[in-house]
Amino acid sequence: MLKWALIFFLISLVGIPFTGGFFGKFYSFSAAVGGGAVALAIIGLLNSGLAAAYYLRLAFTAAQRPIEPSEEVNTPSAQVGIAVGAALLFATATTLVLGIIPGEVLRATESGAHTLQAPPSTSGPPTINATQINP
Repeated sequence: MLKWALIFFLISLVGIPFTGGFFGKFYSFSAAVGGGAVALAIIGLLNSGLAAAYYLRLAFTAAQRPIEPSEEVNTPSAQVGIAVGAALLFATATTLVLGIIPGEVLRATESGAHTLQAPPSTSGPPTINATQINP
């Protein structure tokens, strides 16, 4: 289970579609291009390509490593506790949801962010009209 969780999260870090990593990279690069920082987006894309090489190398190494008899599920070193298993399940589900329906999550985040902002001030700066000035 741990091997497959590692591989899944490495794939997300690479930015493969249907994972949260893809949405994060797409949103970041879109914002950079929209803000006029095209050179920064190109550097980010090149860095993502370079990072994919070592992330996928680690994933292939984890996938091809044979399970030795001492590492079977019945040994205490290979068991995962309930809390760790639940955390891995939650993180995996969240990564999938962010990759499959990012629009819904983004809308919920934006609506939640409005509750954290201070309400706009209704009174503007004090103004002085001509009748208040003494000659």
